[in-house]
Amino acid sequence: MKQFKPVIICAVVLLVVAALAFGAIKLFPEISDTTDNPVNDGPATSGLNKIVDRSSQDVKSVEITTDGGESFAIDYSKDSIGAQTATMRGADARLAYSESEMTTLSGFVGLLVALEEVGTGEDSLFGFDKPQRTIKVTFNDGETVTLLIGSETPLGTGVYIRRTDRDTVYTVGGSTTDILMMTKSDYRDIELFDTISSADLLTSVTVSRPGKPDLTVLRKEDADEKKEMTQAEAALATDYEIVSPIKRDANPDTINSALLDKVIAIKAAALVEDYPKDLAKYGLSKPVKLSFKTSEGGDVTLLIGDKAPDGGRYVMPDGVPTVIATEEDCDFTAISHADIATRLLWYFASEDVSEVLYELPGGARHTLKLTADDKSLKGVYDGKEMTGKNATNLFLRTIRFTLSGEYTSDMKYGESAVKITAKLSTGKTTTLELCEINERQYAAIIDGKAPQFYVSVGEVKELIESFDILARGEDIPDMF
Repeated sequence: MKQFKPVIICAVVLLVVAALAFGAIKLFPEISDTTDNPVNDGPATSGLNKIVDRSSQDVKSVEITTDGGESFAIDYSKDSIGAQTATMRGADARLAYSESEMTTLSGFVGLLVALEEVGTGEDSLFGFDKPQRTIKVTFNDGETVTLLIGSETPLGTGVYIRRTDRDTVYTVGGSTTDILMMTKSDYRDIELFDTISSADLLTSVTVSRPGKPDLTVLRKEDADEKKEMTQAEAALATDYEIVSPIKRDANPDTINSALLDKVIAIKAAALVEDYPKDLAKYGLSKPVKLSFKTSEGGDVTLLIGDKAPDGGRYVMPDGVPTVIATEEDCDFTAISHADIATRLLWYFASEDVSEVLYELPGGARHTLKLTADDKSLKGVYDGKEMTGKNATNLFLRTIRFTLSGEYTSDMKYGESAVKITAKLSTGKTTTLELCEINERQYAAIIDGKAPQFYVSVGEVKELIESFDILARGEDIPDMF
Protein backbone atom coordinates (compact mmCIF):
# COMPACT_ATOMS: atom_id res chain seq x y z
CA MET A 1 0.00 0.00 0.00
CA LYS A 2 2.86 2.37 0.77
CA GLN A 3 4.11 2.12 -2.81
CA PHE A 4 0.93 3.87 -4.06
CA LYS A 5 1.14 6.81 -1.62
CA PRO A 6 3.45 9.08 -3.76
CA VAL A 7 1.21 8.55 -6.79
CA ILE A 8 -1.88 9.57 -4.81
CA ILE A 9 -0.15 12.72 -3.50
CA CYS A 10 0.89 13.79 -7.02
CA ALA A 11 -2.62 13.31 -8.32
CA VAL A 12 -4.04 15.46 -5.56
CA VAL A 13 -1.54 18.25 -6.27
CA LEU A 14 -2.41 18.25 -9.97
CA LEU A 15 -6.11 18.47 -9.19
CA VAL A 16 -5.54 21.47 -6.91
CA VAL A 17 -3.45 23.30 -9.55
CA ALA A 18 -6.07 22.67 -12.22
CA ALA A 19 -8.81 23.96 -9.93
CA LEU A 20 -6.87 27.14 -9.17
CA ALA A 21 -6.22 27.75 -12.89
CA PHE A 22 -9.90 27.29 -13.74
CA GLY A 23 -10.88 29.68 -10.95
CA ALA A 24 -8.44 32.31 -12.19
CA ILE A 25 -9.91 32.19 -15.67
CA LYS A 26 -13.42 32.71 -14.30
CA LEU A 27 -12.50 35.38 -11.77
CA PHE A 28 -10.41 37.63 -14.05
CA PRO A 29 -11.72 39.23 -17.29
CA GLU A 30 -10.22 38.38 -20.62
CA ILE A 31 -7.08 40.46 -21.27
CA SER A 32 -7.42 42.31 -24.55
CA ASP A 33 -4.75 43.44 -26.92
CA THR A 34 -3.91 47.03 -25.91
CA THR A 35 -2.76 48.06 -29.35
CA ASP A 36 -4.33 51.48 -29.72
CA ASN A 37 -6.65 51.22 -32.66
CA PRO A 38 -6.94 48.35 -35.14
CA VAL A 39 -7.95 49.78 -38.48
CA ASN A 40 -10.11 46.88 -39.64
CA ASP A 41 -12.77 44.78 -37.96
CA GLY A 42 -12.39 41.03 -37.78
CA PRO A 43 -11.72 38.08 -35.51
CA ALA A 44 -8.64 39.78 -34.03
CA THR A 45 -10.81 42.62 -32.62
CA SER A 46 -13.81 40.61 -31.51
CA GLY A 47 -12.87 40.77 -27.83
CA LEU A 48 -12.09 44.48 -27.72
CA ASN A 49 -14.08 47.35 -26.21
CA LYS A 50 -15.28 49.18 -29.31
CA ILE A 51 -16.46 52.72 -28.76
CA VAL A 52 -17.32 52.97 -32.46
CA ASP A 53 -17.68 49.79 -34.49
CA ARG A 54 -17.63 50.78 -38.15
CA SER A 55 -15.03 50.98 -40.92
CA SER A 56 -12.87 53.83 -42.20
CA GLN A 57 -14.58 53.35 -45.58
CA ASP A 58 -17.94 54.14 -43.96
CA VAL A 59 -16.85 57.61 -42.80
CA LYS A 60 -18.34 60.51 -44.75
CA SER A 61 -17.06 63.44 -42.66
CA VAL A 62 -15.41 64.34 -39.36
CA GLU A 63 -16.16 67.70 -37.72
CA ILE A 64 -13.85 68.80 -34.91
CA THR A 65 -14.22 71.60 -32.37
CA THR A 66 -11.36 72.28 -29.95
CA ASP A 67 -11.39 73.83 -26.49
CA GLY A 68 -9.42 76.71 -28.04
CA GLY A 69 -12.36 77.62 -30.26
CA GLU A 70 -11.01 76.17 -33.50
CA SER A 71 -13.44 74.32 -35.74
CA PHE A 72 -12.70 72.42 -38.93
CA ALA A 73 -14.08 69.51 -40.92
CA ILE A 74 -12.67 66.80 -43.18
CA ASP A 75 -14.79 65.27 -45.94
CA TYR A 76 -14.24 61.81 -47.38
CA SER A 77 -15.16 60.32 -50.74
CA LYS A 78 -13.89 57.71 -53.19
CA ASP A 79 -11.95 58.18 -56.39
CA SER A 80 -12.53 56.44 -59.71
CA ILE A 81 -10.96 53.18 -58.51
CA GLY A 82 -12.73 53.18 -55.15
CA ALA A 83 -9.86 54.41 -52.99
CA GLN A 84 -10.73 56.78 -50.16
CA THR A 85 -9.83 60.44 -50.63
CA ALA A 86 -9.94 63.25 -48.08
CA THR A 87 -10.22 67.04 -48.31
CA MET A 88 -10.17 69.79 -45.72
CA ARG A 89 -13.56 71.46 -46.00
CA GLY A 90 -13.44 75.11 -47.12
CA ALA A 91 -9.63 75.21 -47.06
CA ASP A 92 -7.62 77.94 -48.76
CA ALA A 93 -6.59 76.43 -52.09
CA ARG A 94 -3.08 77.81 -51.59
CA LEU A 95 -2.57 75.71 -48.46
CA ALA A 96 -1.83 71.99 -48.84
CA TYR A 97 -3.08 69.35 -46.39
CA SER A 98 -1.77 65.84 -45.93
CA GLU A 99 -4.27 63.39 -47.39
CA SER A 100 -2.54 60.45 -45.69
CA GLU A 101 -2.93 62.07 -42.26
CA MET A 102 -6.59 62.85 -42.92
CA THR A 103 -7.38 59.32 -44.10
CA THR A 104 -5.60 57.96 -41.01
CA LEU A 105 -8.12 59.84 -38.87
CA SER A 106 -11.04 58.10 -40.61
CA GLY A 107 -9.59 54.75 -39.58
CA PHE A 108 -9.37 55.73 -35.92
CA VAL A 109 -12.87 57.21 -35.64
CA GLY A 110 -14.48 54.50 -37.79
CA LEU A 111 -13.27 51.71 -35.54
CA LEU A 112 -12.46 53.32 -32.21
CA VAL A 113 -11.16 50.84 -29.64
CA ALA A 114 -10.78 51.56 -25.91
CA LEU A 115 -7.97 50.47 -23.66
CA GLU A 116 -10.50 49.95 -20.90
CA GLU A 117 -14.06 50.66 -19.89
CA VAL A 118 -14.10 52.87 -16.79
CA GLY A 119 -17.81 52.92 -16.04
CA THR A 120 -19.99 56.00 -15.50
CA GLY A 121 -19.79 59.19 -13.47
CA GLU A 122 -20.27 62.93 -13.42
CA ASP A 123 -18.95 64.75 -16.49
CA SER A 124 -16.77 66.98 -14.33
CA LEU A 125 -15.01 63.91 -12.92
CA PHE A 126 -13.62 63.03 -16.37
CA GLY A 127 -13.39 66.49 -17.93
CA PHE A 128 -16.44 66.14 -20.17
CA ASP A 129 -17.99 69.34 -18.80
CA LYS A 130 -15.21 71.23 -20.62
CA PRO A 131 -14.04 68.75 -23.25
CA GLN A 132 -10.72 69.19 -25.05
CA ARG A 133 -12.32 68.04 -28.28
CA THR A 134 -15.80 67.45 -29.63
CA ILE A 135 -15.67 65.15 -32.65
CA LYS A 136 -18.75 64.55 -34.78
CA VAL A 137 -18.44 61.58 -37.13
CA THR A 138 -20.96 61.23 -39.95
CA PHE A 139 -21.20 57.94 -41.84
CA ASN A 140 -22.30 57.33 -45.40
CA ASP A 141 -25.59 55.75 -44.25
CA GLY A 142 -26.52 58.87 -42.27
CA GLU A 143 -25.58 57.64 -38.79
CA THR A 144 -23.74 60.18 -36.63
CA VAL A 145 -21.60 59.64 -33.56
CA THR A 146 -20.37 62.51 -31.41
CA LEU A 147 -17.33 61.91 -29.21
CA LEU A 148 -16.19 63.96 -26.23
CA ILE A 149 -12.53 63.91 -25.27
CA GLY A 150 -12.11 64.72 -21.60
CA SER A 151 -9.07 65.12 -19.41
CA GLU A 152 -5.90 63.06 -19.34
CA THR A 153 -5.83 59.83 -17.39
CA PRO A 154 -3.94 59.96 -14.06
CA LEU A 155 -0.79 58.42 -15.52
CA GLY A 156 -0.91 60.76 -18.53
CA THR A 157 -0.83 57.88 -21.01
CA GLY A 158 -4.17 58.66 -22.64
CA VAL A 159 -7.49 60.45 -22.21
CA TYR A 160 -11.05 59.76 -21.11
CA ILE A 161 -13.58 59.55 -23.92
CA ARG A 162 -17.28 58.85 -24.30
CA ARG A 163 -20.05 59.06 -26.84
CA THR A 164 -22.73 61.68 -26.24
CA ASP A 165 -25.44 59.07 -26.78
CA ARG A 166 -24.06 56.80 -24.05
CA ASP A 167 -23.03 57.19 -20.41
CA THR A 168 -20.14 54.72 -20.49
CA VAL A 169 -16.68 56.27 -20.06
CA TYR A 170 -13.62 54.74 -21.71
CA THR A 171 -9.91 55.44 -21.92
CA VAL A 172 -7.84 55.40 -25.09
CA GLY A 173 -4.07 55.20 -25.33
CA GLY A 174 -1.35 57.55 -26.47
CA SER A 175 -1.37 56.78 -30.20
CA THR A 176 -5.13 57.21 -30.49
CA THR A 177 -4.97 60.36 -28.37
CA ASP A 178 -2.30 61.85 -30.64
CA ILE A 179 -4.53 61.34 -33.69
CA LEU A 180 -7.72 62.64 -32.08
CA MET A 181 -5.99 65.71 -30.65
CA MET A 182 -4.51 66.94 -33.94
CA THR A 183 -5.30 70.57 -34.82
CA LYS A 184 -6.01 71.89 -38.28
CA SER A 185 -2.42 73.04 -38.70
CA ASP A 186 -1.21 69.56 -37.75
CA TYR A 187 -2.82 68.31 -40.96
CA ARG A 188 -0.87 70.77 -43.07
CA ASP A 189 1.47 69.36 -45.70
CA ILE A 190 4.56 71.56 -45.52
CA GLU A 191 6.71 69.65 -48.00
CA LEU A 192 8.35 72.34 -50.12
CA PHE A 193 8.75 70.22 -53.26
CA ASP A 194 8.86 66.61 -54.38
CA THR A 195 12.05 64.77 -53.50
CA ILE A 196 14.75 65.18 -56.16
CA SER A 197 16.96 62.10 -56.24
CA SER A 198 19.92 63.66 -58.03
CA ALA A 199 21.24 67.13 -58.80
CA ASP A 200 21.58 66.01 -62.42
CA LEU A 201 17.79 66.34 -62.70
CA LEU A 202 18.02 70.13 -62.29
CA THR A 203 17.77 71.83 -65.67
CA SER A 204 17.92 75.42 -64.42
CA VAL A 205 18.61 77.25 -61.17
CA THR A 206 18.28 80.99 -60.57
CA VAL A 207 19.22 82.83 -57.37
CA SER A 208 17.83 86.39 -57.29
CA ARG A 209 19.04 88.82 -54.60
CA PRO A 210 17.94 92.40 -53.96
CA GLY A 211 20.32 94.89 -55.52
CA LYS A 212 22.37 92.22 -57.34
CA PRO A 213 22.17 90.67 -60.79
CA ASP A 214 20.56 87.26 -61.00
CA LEU A 215 22.77 84.18 -60.88
CA THR A 216 21.41 81.67 -63.40
CA VAL A 217 22.82 78.24 -64.17
CA LEU A 218 21.56 75.95 -66.95
CA ARG A 219 22.21 72.29 -67.65
CA LYS A 220 23.69 71.95 -71.13
CA GLU A 221 21.52 70.31 -73.77
CA ASP A 222 24.30 67.85 -74.62
CA ALA A 223 25.14 67.09 -70.99
CA ASP A 224 24.03 63.47 -71.26
CA GLU A 225 25.79 62.77 -74.52
CA LYS A 226 28.79 60.51 -74.08
CA LYS A 227 31.88 61.25 -76.13
CA GLU A 228 35.55 60.38 -75.99
CA MET A 229 37.71 62.99 -74.31
CA THR A 230 41.38 63.38 -73.62
CA GLN A 231 42.46 63.28 -69.99
CA ALA A 232 42.79 67.04 -69.94
CA GLU A 233 39.37 67.60 -71.51
CA ALA A 234 37.67 65.15 -69.13
CA ALA A 235 39.15 67.02 -66.17
CA LEU A 236 37.57 70.24 -67.42
CA ALA A 237 34.24 68.95 -68.73
CA THR A 238 31.12 70.32 -67.08
CA ASP A 239 27.41 69.69 -67.59
CA TYR A 240 26.35 73.19 -66.51
CA GLU A 241 26.95 76.71 -67.72
CA ILE A 242 26.40 80.08 -66.10
CA VAL A 243 24.28 82.36 -68.29
CA SER A 244 23.89 85.29 -65.85
CA PRO A 245 25.49 87.62 -64.83
CA ILE A 246 28.16 86.35 -67.21
CA LYS A 247 28.21 83.51 -69.73
CA ARG A 248 30.73 80.79 -69.02
CA ASP A 249 31.03 77.16 -68.03
CA ALA A 250 30.40 76.20 -64.43
CA ASN A 251 33.18 74.59 -62.46
CA PRO A 252 32.58 70.83 -62.37
CA ASP A 253 34.35 70.64 -58.99
CA THR A 254 32.15 73.19 -57.23
CA ILE A 255 28.83 73.58 -59.04
CA ASN A 256 27.30 70.61 -57.21
CA SER A 257 28.81 71.07 -53.76
CA ALA A 258 28.32 74.85 -53.65
CA LEU A 259 24.87 75.08 -55.24
CA LEU A 260 23.01 72.15 -56.83
CA ASP A 261 23.33 69.61 -54.00
CA LYS A 262 22.27 72.27 -51.50
CA VAL A 263 19.19 73.16 -53.54
CA ILE A 264 17.84 69.60 -53.68
CA ALA A 265 18.64 69.11 -49.96
CA ILE A 266 16.19 71.82 -48.81
CA LYS A 267 13.66 70.20 -46.47
CA ALA A 268 10.84 71.67 -44.38
CA ALA A 269 11.24 71.26 -40.62
CA ALA A 270 8.24 73.11 -39.17
CA LEU A 271 5.32 75.36 -40.02
CA VAL A 272 6.01 78.74 -38.42
CA GLU A 273 3.03 80.93 -39.33
CA ASP A 274 0.16 81.05 -41.81
CA TYR A 275 -0.86 84.44 -43.22
CA PRO A 276 2.11 86.29 -41.67
CA LYS A 277 1.41 89.96 -41.01
CA ASP A 278 5.04 90.98 -40.51
CA LEU A 279 7.34 89.50 -43.13
CA ALA A 280 10.24 91.67 -41.99
CA LYS A 281 10.70 89.71 -38.77
CA TYR A 282 11.49 86.65 -40.88
CA GLY A 283 13.68 88.52 -43.35
CA LEU A 284 11.06 87.92 -46.03
CA SER A 285 10.13 91.50 -46.87
CA LYS A 286 13.16 91.61 -49.20
CA PRO A 287 13.90 87.92 -49.71
CA VAL A 288 16.33 85.99 -51.81
CA LYS A 289 14.33 84.19 -54.50
CA LEU A 290 15.31 80.69 -55.54
CA SER A 291 13.75 79.31 -58.72
CA PHE A 292 14.54 75.97 -60.30
CA LYS A 293 13.19 73.49 -62.82
CA THR A 294 13.76 69.76 -63.22
CA SER A 295 13.80 67.38 -66.16
CA GLU A 296 10.81 65.63 -64.54
CA GLY A 297 8.61 68.72 -64.91
CA GLY A 298 9.17 70.30 -61.52
CA ASP A 299 8.94 74.10 -61.36
CA VAL A 300 9.64 75.55 -57.90
CA THR A 301 10.10 79.07 -56.54
CA LEU A 302 10.97 79.71 -52.90
CA LEU A 303 11.43 82.99 -51.05
CA ILE A 304 14.30 82.71 -48.57
CA GLY A 305 14.69 84.93 -45.51
CA ASP A 306 16.77 85.06 -42.32
CA LYS A 307 18.22 82.21 -40.32
CA ALA A 308 15.80 80.50 -37.95
CA PRO A 309 16.75 79.82 -34.29
CA ASP A 310 17.21 76.08 -34.89
CA GLY A 311 19.78 76.63 -37.65
CA GLY A 312 17.52 76.49 -40.68
CA ARG A 313 16.06 79.34 -42.72
CA TYR A 314 12.67 80.96 -42.93
CA VAL A 315 11.19 80.29 -46.37
CA MET A 316 7.88 80.83 -48.17
CA PRO A 317 6.81 78.95 -51.29
CA ASP A 318 6.00 81.60 -53.87
CA GLY A 319 2.28 82.38 -53.84
CA VAL A 320 1.66 80.52 -50.55
CA PRO A 321 0.97 82.64 -47.41
CA THR A 322 2.96 80.39 -45.09
CA VAL A 323 6.31 80.80 -43.34
CA ILE A 324 8.19 77.51 -42.97
CA ALA A 325 11.48 76.77 -41.22
CA THR A 326 13.90 74.52 -43.10
CA GLU A 327 16.00 71.77 -41.54
CA GLU A 328 19.31 73.32 -42.55
CA ASP A 329 20.70 76.69 -43.54
CA CYS A 330 20.43 77.70 -47.21
CA ASP A 331 23.94 79.16 -47.23
CA PHE A 332 24.09 79.31 -51.03
CA THR A 333 22.17 82.61 -50.85
CA ALA A 334 25.51 84.44 -50.64
CA ILE A 335 27.05 82.59 -53.58
CA SER A 336 28.84 84.51 -56.34
CA HIS A 337 29.21 83.48 -59.96
CA ALA A 338 32.97 83.52 -59.31
CA ASP A 339 32.46 80.75 -56.73
CA ILE A 340 31.03 78.31 -59.26
CA ALA A 341 32.54 79.45 -62.54
CA THR A 342 34.97 77.07 -64.18
CA ARG A 343 38.42 77.80 -62.90
CA LEU A 344 39.56 78.00 -66.47
CA LEU A 345 39.06 81.48 -67.77
CA TRP A 346 39.03 80.63 -71.47
CA TYR A 347 38.43 77.04 -72.53
CA PHE A 348 37.94 75.34 -75.90
CA ALA A 349 38.17 71.73 -76.99
CA SER A 350 41.09 71.15 -79.36
CA GLU A 351 38.79 70.12 -82.23
CA ASP A 352 37.00 73.48 -81.97
CA VAL A 353 40.12 75.57 -82.74
CA SER A 354 41.82 75.79 -86.14
CA GLU A 355 44.42 78.49 -85.49
CA VAL A 356 45.83 80.55 -82.62
CA LEU A 357 47.66 83.88 -83.00
CA TYR A 358 49.93 85.08 -80.17
CA GLU A 359 51.15 88.65 -79.51
CA LEU A 360 53.76 88.63 -76.73
CA PRO A 361 55.68 91.26 -74.76
CA GLY A 362 58.28 93.02 -76.93
CA GLY A 363 56.18 92.60 -80.06
CA ALA A 364 56.93 88.93 -80.79
CA ARG A 365 54.24 87.13 -82.79
CA HIS A 366 53.62 83.41 -83.31
CA THR A 367 51.04 81.26 -85.07
CA LEU A 368 49.80 77.79 -84.15
CA LYS A 369 47.64 75.87 -86.61
CA LEU A 370 45.88 72.79 -85.26
CA THR A 371 44.43 69.61 -86.72
CA ALA A 372 42.71 67.25 -84.30
CA ASP A 373 41.46 63.73 -84.79
CA ASP A 374 40.23 61.03 -82.42
CA LYS A 375 43.74 59.90 -81.52
CA SER A 376 46.06 62.90 -81.62
CA LEU A 377 46.56 66.63 -82.04
CA LYS A 378 48.82 67.81 -84.86
CA GLY A 379 50.25 71.31 -85.07
CA VAL A 380 52.10 73.65 -87.37
CA TYR A 381 54.05 76.31 -85.47
CA ASP A 382 55.15 79.39 -87.39
CA GLY A 383 54.86 77.41 -90.63
CA LYS A 384 56.73 74.31 -89.40
CA GLU A 385 55.32 71.01 -88.23
CA MET A 386 55.76 70.30 -84.52
CA THR A 387 55.46 67.14 -82.47
CA GLY A 388 52.04 66.11 -81.22
CA LYS A 389 53.30 66.44 -77.66
CA ASN A 390 54.38 70.07 -78.16
CA ALA A 391 51.19 70.90 -80.03
CA THR A 392 49.12 69.47 -77.16
CA ASN A 393 51.13 71.16 -74.39
CA LEU A 394 51.23 74.56 -76.06
CA PHE A 395 47.48 74.39 -76.64
CA LEU A 396 46.83 73.41 -73.01
CA ARG A 397 48.93 76.33 -71.76
CA THR A 398 46.96 78.58 -74.06
CA ILE A 399 43.58 77.62 -72.61
CA ARG A 400 44.68 76.90 -69.04
CA PHE A 401 44.34 80.27 -67.37
CA THR A 402 42.81 79.70 -63.96
CA LEU A 403 40.74 82.57 -62.67
CA SER A 404 42.21 83.59 -59.33
CA GLY A 405 39.45 85.97 -58.29
CA GLU A 406 36.78 88.41 -59.31
CA TYR A 407 37.90 91.65 -60.86
CA THR A 408 36.60 94.76 -59.07
CA SER A 409 36.27 98.30 -60.35
CA ASP A 410 38.96 99.62 -58.02
CA MET A 411 41.59 97.48 -59.78
CA LYS A 412 43.55 99.39 -62.40
CA TYR A 413 45.34 97.69 -65.28
CA GLY A 414 47.77 98.76 -67.98
CA GLU A 415 48.22 97.98 -71.65
CA SER A 416 47.79 94.50 -73.08
CA ALA A 417 50.83 92.37 -72.22
CA VAL A 418 49.69 89.18 -73.96
CA LYS A 419 47.05 88.92 -76.65
CA ILE A 420 45.72 85.58 -77.90
CA THR A 421 43.30 85.28 -80.80
CA ALA A 422 41.68 81.92 -81.50
CA LYS A 423 40.10 81.14 -84.85
CA LEU A 424 37.33 78.62 -84.30
CA SER A 425 36.23 75.89 -86.66
CA THR A 426 32.87 77.68 -86.92
CA GLY A 427 34.62 80.61 -88.60
CA LYS A 428 34.30 82.92 -85.61
CA THR A 429 37.23 84.40 -83.68
CA THR A 430 37.63 85.20 -79.99
CA THR A 431 40.37 87.17 -78.25
CA LEU A 432 41.87 87.06 -74.77
CA GLU A 433 43.95 90.00 -73.60
CA LEU A 434 45.96 89.82 -70.39
CA CYS A 435 46.74 93.23 -68.89
CA GLU A 436 49.02 93.65 -65.88
CA ILE A 437 47.38 94.90 -62.66
CA ASN A 438 50.44 94.44 -60.48
CA GLU A 439 53.38 92.05 -60.15
CA ARG A 440 51.01 89.21 -59.17
CA GLN A 441 47.80 89.70 -61.18
CA TYR A 442 46.65 90.16 -64.77
CA ALA A 443 43.19 91.42 -65.72
CA ALA A 444 41.51 89.15 -68.25
CA ILE A 445 39.64 90.86 -71.09
CA ILE A 446 37.64 88.62 -73.42
CA ASP A 447 36.52 90.03 -76.77
CA GLY A 448 37.03 93.59 -75.58
CA LYS A 449 34.46 93.38 -72.78
CA ALA A 450 35.08 94.76 -69.31
CA PRO A 451 37.15 92.27 -67.26
CA GLN A 452 35.27 89.99 -64.85
CA PHE A 453 38.23 88.07 -63.40
CA TYR A 454 41.95 88.20 -62.92
CA VAL A 455 44.61 85.50 -63.33
CA SER A 456 47.92 84.98 -61.61
CA VAL A 457 51.24 86.00 -63.14
CA GLY A 458 52.61 82.45 -62.85
CA GLU A 459 50.40 81.02 -65.60
CA VAL A 460 51.15 83.94 -67.90
CA LYS A 461 54.86 83.32 -67.43
CA GLU A 462 54.44 79.61 -68.19
CA LEU A 463 52.86 80.43 -71.56
CA ILE A 464 55.58 82.92 -72.46
CA GLU A 465 58.30 80.42 -71.42
CA SER A 466 56.77 77.85 -73.80
CA PHE A 467 57.92 79.92 -76.77
CA ASP A 468 61.48 80.08 -75.39
CA ILE A 469 61.43 76.28 -74.98
CA LEU A 470 60.28 75.82 -78.58
CA ALA A 471 62.99 78.21 -79.78
CA ARG A 472 65.57 75.92 -78.13
CA GLY A 473 64.08 72.89 -79.88
CA GLU A 474 63.01 71.25 -76.64
CA ASP A 475 59.77 69.63 -75.47
CA ILE A 476 57.28 71.65 -73.47
CA PRO A 477 56.75 69.83 -70.11
CA ASP A 478 53.45 68.04 -69.54
CA MET A 479 50.87 69.82 -67.39
CA PHE A 480 48.84 66.76 -66.34
